[in-house]
Amino acid sequence: MPALFFCSGLLLWMFVYGILPRPVKLYVLGHELTHALCAWLSGGAAHRLRIGSHGGSVAVTTSNVFVVLAPYFLPLYAVLVLIAYFISGLFINPAPWHAWWMALLGLSWGFHLTFTCSTLSFPQQDIKEYGPLFSYAMILFFNLLILALGLVWVGAPTFEEFIAVFTDELGIVARWPWRLWKAYNVETG
Repeated sequence: MPALFFCSGLLLWMFVYGILPRPVKLYVLGHELTHALCAWLSGGAAHRLRIGSHGGSVAVTTSNVFVVLAPYFLPLYAVLVLIAYFISGLFINPAPWHAWWMALLGLSWGFHLTFTCSTLSFPQQDIKEYGPLFSYAMILFFNLLILALGLVWVGAPTFEEFIAVFTDELGIVARWPWRLWKAYNVETG
């Protein structure tokens, strides 16, 4: 049943994304804050945050694959929902509102998914830095991992159910770079 509420939130976001003006600045803010947060977690610092409707930037003092690619696989707003769920559990029993938490998680992950796919449909300097094959494989793998962990945390499947689903998804991720490479070789002949 939790998956139904998660999917409801995801579908609600898809509907909103399709018919209402898109909150691009909110996405850009999350994207640049994720770069900054990951730089900080990597021992660096961030400054000069700029946000606009056509993009943004943040200056970081350290750069690595985690800092560069994290905005594409770390759904900041979904993580904030999970943190809010955890914090609320310290003060109240969140179980009566479990369906709402799952829907909110689906909505926030849908926000990340739609904007990430939209952003990646255009050339990105972040992707060029580590190459498209490596970058897209990392982005796909970590999106699936973070989604799975978030659903486990809020949805509470058994450990065995999680392992079964995760290994199935891991197989899909493992085959994806090979399919991409084959498609590239067919196109370039």
